[in-house]
Amino acid sequence: LAEFDDNMVLQRCAMGGPNRQRNVGVHTIEIYHPQFYIKQIEMEEWDSRPDRYGPSVIGKYTKGIGMIEGRFPTDDEDPVSFSMTVTHRLIDRMQRVGFNMTGQYAPDGQTINAWNAFGRLDIGSESLIDRSKSMKSYVMDLFERYGDEANVEGVDMYNACYGGQAAGLAVVNWVESDRWDGRYGLAIATDISEAHSAAFFTVGAACTGTLFFPEAPVAHHSHRSSAILHRLDFFKPVGWKSMAPLVDGKYSIDAYMTCIELCYATLRKKLNDRPVFQVSDYNVFHTGGGYHVVKKAFERMCRADDPNSSYEQKQQLVQDRLIPSVHLLKIIGPCHTVSSFLNMSSVIMSQWEKALGKVLIVFTYGSGCAASMYQLRFDDLAWMEPLNAWKVGFYRNAIHMPPWTQIHDVYIDTWMKFDYKPHGREAFSIDPFKYELDAYYLMEIDKWGRRFYHRGGAIAPDLDKQYRLRADQAEGRPKRNTWRYVKNKPAPKEKVLEDEWKQAEYDMVYDPADYEEEQLVDERMAKTNPNHKIVTVEIASTRPAIDAVDHDAQPHTYQIVGSWSNYKEAEDMYEEDGLFQYTVTVGENGWEDFYLLQDNQEDKKIFPAAERSWKALPCVGPHRGGDKLKKWRIDARDVDGNIEEDIGRPGDQYLVVFQWKPGSLKNLEWDKLEGERGDFRRGAYHIAGSWNC
Repeated sequence: LAEFDDNMVLQRCAMGGPNRQRNVGVHTIEIYHPQFYIKQIEMEEWDSRPDRYGPSVIGKYTKGIGMIEGRFPTDDEDPVSFSMTVTHRLIDRMQRVGFNMTGQYAPDGQTINAWNAFGRLDIGSESLIDRSKSMKSYVMDLFERYGDEANVEGVDMYNACYGGQAAGLAVVNWVESDRWDGRYGLAIATDISEAHSAAFFTVGAACTGTLFFPEAPVAHHSHRSSAILHRLDFFKPVGWKSMAPLVDGKYSIDAYMTCIELCYATLRKKLNDRPVFQVSDYNVFHTGGGYHVVKKAFERMCRADDPNSSYEQKQQLVQDRLIPSVHLLKIIGPCHTVSSFLNMSSVIMSQWEKALGKVLIVFTYGSGCAASMYQLRFDDLAWMEPLNAWKVGFYRNAIHMPPWTQIHDVYIDTWMKFDYKPHGREAFSIDPFKYELDAYYLMEIDKWGRRFYHRGGAIAPDLDKQYRLRADQAEGRPKRNTWRYVKNKPAPKEKVLEDEWKQAEYDMVYDPADYEEEQLVDERMAKTNPNHKIVTVEIASTRPAIDAVDHDAQPHTYQIVGSWSNYKEAEDMYEEDGLFQYTVTVGENGWEDFYLLQDNQEDKKIFPAAERSWKALPCVGPHRGGDKLKKWRIDARDVDGNIEEDIGRPGDQYLVVFQWKPGSLKNLEWDKLEGERGDFRRGAYHIAGSWNC
């Protein structure tokens, strides 16, 4: 044996050998997030109340912890339903987009059916629902139903937040091994960072399905390191009374930082003592809290990499290496074992083609404790979307909840529940037709603790007969008709006339074209078609809410401006019991047009919604009126189309009455004053001819 010193690290001879698949790594990451979310700035306002925590929390959740929003479920979702949704959506997308590459490794060159194209599936979570039955076995129900497939290796892995990465590394090892059978490996990380309403700002929930295969766009690269220690900083004993762990927060952070130092030192040693930042470009860190934990972890690694770097250099490193990894964390929240996969996705989607040829350092951690540090190399665009395009779907079916909601508490209360049917959405009056038809929902926990799920929840019909299994009947699994079923979507409530008038006024006063501005956010080439560019445009709107057309509850005066003065004079309307009145005398043309002013201000015109409008029809304003100001018309002429009650002759008088009280719509009417006559301005007539032109 050759002599070696203590600083040498032994490498396996087979590492990168000809019998192993090359460039195994990430082809895509499927991300699922529940619909419900809170805004952290609203959470601060709520928690700053005297009966909560007081004003000291202002800025704590946003500037301090660095969060923007948080996602969470109610009682009809759990880590199993998340995993089933991610798996089914991933396979649907694989079929729709067409990135099934199993044919490249099949002896006959034929692409394997998507439901049969997975040879290994591991799930990592710390939100366990059973001490024996794996979550993976629930997901296998899909493979059995849709592909008659059972030959899929792997089960569940858990160690606090490390379980998801343990699953990912196990799948990578399988694809790289001699036992790989040419099919995909899938690692699912699924968790819910449950948070009681007393500490709702810590909430977060998500699930990722990471697809591993050879010749990956994002390949596992070079060396990795691990640190596994026995620490009693965080644990969930069997039989513990709640979902929440027993945790020593300060000590747990200390264990986390210790693992960073150990993993960094080992990886640097394997790299022949080269500073890790010299051979990498981005960083991902696990977080069990908010962005502030990630930032502290990065600062710890900066000191280890270069103790002499200046403050300015460190801040630049934060912007270049760390910020690309936290876009999803800030809007989803901390979610245990899923967090490092979300942060990887953030780098992939935000950097897109800018990341090509670069290296990402991933640090993943689970309390108790276990940690790993490994490298990914960007060789191509992953089968994903650019971040800004992905965000469109992220918010499409989102349900914004107020910070005082307790709908998530209903989920927390499912701990150790038996003989239970979820009711959170119904109890909080959530429209059942906001269920997502391609997501799985928990429908029942029976008296033995067995869980049953259905795709589409309460609005989805029974599963097609072709997908039923013998086990459904043999095990006495509940039938669809035993669960809530909302079949018909109720017809939208008809708008009353006042609502239609108010909407018409709003659209005229606040034309979207005047208040909305398109801003180019991003341009990226599509992975599925290099000739197709994905352009993301943000519509920035300053358009006020519809209640901006309501009365402001302040006292006002009103003036009338009419054709009788050639629109040059604003005359006061006299007020009596909230009614503003003015007597109009019709001139020799037999008609008069007019509009109103509020407080004698030209930019506060009140006018009809239609040109030459009759009385008792929609009013608009106060508003500047635009270039083509519409006016009311009193038409006394005896011509076709005129209203009989208005017909008269020059000199007849009409009483115009305007009313607008808080809580009601504007209304303008007039009545002919029978027998009343008034003076009017006589017209002057002139002749022009050849003799004077």
